[in-house]
This record gives sequence, C-alpha cells and structure tokens, in this order.
Amino acid sequence: MTPSPDLAPSLSVVVPTHNRSASVVRLLRALEQQTLDPWRFELIVVADGCTDDTANRLRTPTFPFAVRLIEQVASGPSVARNRGAQAARGGLLLFLDDDTEPDPRTLAAHVAWHGASAAAAAGESADGAIGIGDLPPRVTATGMFGTRLRGWASSIRPHAGEPGRRATFRDLLTGHVSLSRRLFEALGGFDPALRCHEDYELGYRAVVAGVPIAFVPGASAVHHETTDLAKALRRKEDEGIADVALCRRYPELAEVLPLGWPPPPSRWTDRLTALAWRDRPAGDRLARRLERRLRWYEWWQLRFRWRACLEALLAYRYACGVAQAAGTREALATLLAA
Repeated sequence: MTPSPDLAPSLSVVVPTHNRSASVVRLLRALEQQTLDPWRFELIVVADGCTDDTANRLRTPTFPFAVRLIEQVASGPSVARNRGAQAARGGLLLFLDDDTEPDPRTLAAHVAWHGASAAAAAGESADGAIGIGDLPPRVTATGMFGTRLRGWASSIRPHAGEPGRRATFRDLLTGHVSLSRRLFEALGGFDPALRCHEDYELGYRAVVAGVPIAFVPGASAVHHETTDLAKALRRKEDEGIADVALCRRYPELAEVLPLGWPPPPSRWTDRLTALAWRDRPAGDRLARRLERRLRWYEWWQLRFRWRACLEALLAYRYACGVAQAAGTREALATLLAA
C-alpha cells in the first residue's frame, strides 16, 4: 500500500550549505540510493548566504523523497542547522555536511539504532541518545599537504570500529550525527554564536546532561575533504576564537583543548606566536615568507623542514584567533587559571 503523501516522515536529514551546489547534488544522488523507503525521510537543505546555483539545482529535479529548501542570509552553520531542525517534520534528526556521501544503508542504520535496539544498547530511551556515524575521508589534496591532511582527517574521524572504544564529546562531529528532535530541542540546539567547534560544545552539554553518545553500526558517509592550505589556516584561526569562547563557559575544557597546552617550542613557532599578540601585520608578513618556503621545501623534498614550517604556520593562526578573542595574554592567563 502506498502511504499518504501527507504522512510525516520519521527522519529529517538536515544539510547546511554555502556555495557548493555540486556537492549538494552529489549528496542528493547518494540519498536516492538509500535502502530506507523514500517516503520515510525528508531532506532539508539550508542555503546559508548562497550566491551560486544551489537553489536552482534543487528546484529543477524531481526526487523520490521530499526536498525542502530554506534560504537565509549568511549566518553560519550553527544557525543554518538550527533553522533546518526547526522546520523538520520527522521525530529523528540526521545532520550531514554537504560534502558527505552516505552509504546506501546509512539512513536505515540510524533509524534502526534509534528504535528499540538503541534503547536496549544505551540503557536509555531512544529519545535520550546521540548517534555518531563514521566519516571515512577522501582527500583531494596532493603532495605533502595531501599526506598531512589525510593524517589529520583520520585523527579526528570517529573510530567506531575499535573494540571497546567509547565515544566522547569530541567525537560528535556535525558532519554525521543523529538525535531525536525532542532531545535536540531539550539541549537547546547549536550555539549560534559559534562558527567553529559548535559540535564540541553541543556534545559537551550532552555529556553534562548525562546523555549517552555512541557509534551507530553500519552508518557511514564518505567525507570529500577539499581543504587546501589557505582553508586550513583560516580554520585554525576560527578554532582559536572558538576555544576561548568554550573555555570561558567551561574552564575545565582547557585541559583537553589546544588552548591549555601550547605547541612545542621552535624558532619559527616562538617568533610567530609572539607576533600574534604583539604585532599581527608583522606576523602576517613573516607567515607569507614561510608559505613560500613551504613550496621550496616540498620541491627539494625536505620533509622535516616542510612539516616544521607548516606546524609553525598553523600554530600562528591559532594564536591569532586566541589573541583576537582573549584580548591580552594576561586575560588568557586568568582564563586558564580558572
């Protein structure tokens, strides 16, 4: 029997996006291959300040599942995810990034896990658990940076297959996570003030509230990682800003965030970090010189020098974010002392 088109779906897939229409279409094609019946889920795409053809590419095709587009001025991924969750009709929310490509069994795995089996496994009601899906990376960058990026992507990947591995709040990555809409609303959603590490913050609130966080067997989505050096450096600065905000709210997190354990000292790291606090323009000029050195080090296959140079650049941009958010080193010391 064909269900009524007015029947509410049990699962709402929420995807924020910004000017990556090709990635969104690739995700849509992957959702077409899901083993979960298409009438049982809906897709909500929140176009966050998009100026490309995202809206047109979503309006034109016909998909076997319901697709809804929400357009908003650029407000950041936290606001976009909250907006999508508010519009969701399903009782279960699945957040996916636009650059992911879920395995055909992924949606069914989340629905099953949050059913009766989830209650038995977590010892809680299905409404009271957060499910984390696997995010195997597929890195497009080449050369030494590509190798470094693959290592980084693997290090933050939730290792769902490790025996006895317990999930922590840092395993909660917004690229692939599910929870009931009721629980999402009870936790207050994502913090709209954060443009980075908003997933850590939500995960930590969940832990404090006693909400179980666990890996969902069989839920996997390839992460098409397209980060380049410029994007990695911007991300590091955003992380510095976010980590200061997190430690102001939860001082105990200084023990597990880079804010509380400075990078190993080196000639370039020490100079750049000092400039991040004292003279940002001079630090930026020195950083640009080091970026040029990266190309030379890679050309001559000087791997250790290349890596030391990259680590100094990343540490500098993180320090820039910390300095911007904290204001002074004295203020940072007071924060860490708390």
